[in-house]
Amino acid sequence: MYRKPKEVKKITYGPNHVNRNRSLYSKNELWVTDITYIPFNKKFAYLSVLKDANTGFIVGHEVSLKNDIDIYRKTLEKASLHRQDLSKKLIIHSDNGNQYTSIFAKRYAKKNNIIISLSRPGNSIDNGMCETFFSSLKEEWKIKLKQDEFLKLKLAIDNYIEFYNYERIMIKHKSPQHMLI
Repeated sequence: MYRKPKEVKKITYGPNHVNRNRSLYSKNELWVTDITYIPFNKKFAYLSVLKDANTGFIVGHEVSLKNDIDIYRKTLEKASLHRQDLSKKLIIHSDNGNQYTSIFAKRYAKKNNIIISLSRPGNSIDNGMCETFFSSLKEEWKIKLKQDEFLKLKLAIDNYIEFYNYERIMIKHKSPQHMLI
């Protein structure tokens, strides 16, 4: 008996408009985004962030018990408060996660003058700014992230992001907030 071979569909990914050239962008021209998991109470919480590539400021974040499109939608809603001029194009760079390649993400981008940029598959360095932030959070806040209740964990993450944006010294001996000025 002869079996017909299965057709292999070629997976296509979106364009990478950034190509690791983050220094070419001013504030509110390039935001990077990703989602990480944080273990707690024998399960996981998920943290989604949008970070300004120029200033390092976390413009939006959401903590959830689910890693779904809704976590990204809420992150975008919070971040939209930091976008002053909707007539200017904004690039949002991410990995190829389903949240960023979804119909929702494409419609939101079109409606809000956003260009979607995607990392090359399997190349976490392309989205290194988010990976570095997550690494800092998990290392610097590891004691405070050990929570047994979701709301306490969420508060600990909110407090870290507040610290990160307004107090933590980074670029040119300034916090991300001071880079906005």
